[in-house]
Amino acid sequence: MEAIHVVEDGNITSIPSLTAADVCRVYDLCGTPPGFVHGRMTQKVVTRALVDDSLIMDEKSQCFFTDIMHIDANKLLVTVTDPLKLTLATHIE
Repeated sequence: MEAIHVVEDGNITSIPSLTAADVCRVYDLCGTPPGFVHGRMTQKVVTRALVDDSLIMDEKSQCFFTDIMHIDANKLLVTVTDPLKLTLATHIE
């Protein structure tokens, strides 16, 4: 409806032959824009998934490996964490 009001109020001047009937025809042919459909989905209540407590580990050991890496004239401090699979690289000046 807002698009029809925009056309009827004369806010679109670059297409003088565009009418409100044309806008209605586009909605009939193409249907509801995806943005409106997505907006309706945001009101859905999200719940957390149920997790079996016996599968959760109380404690995880992490191993950190650190080394200084030279690439051309640059020095990098590279740290790898296992089993987290996290890799960090920091430029050293």
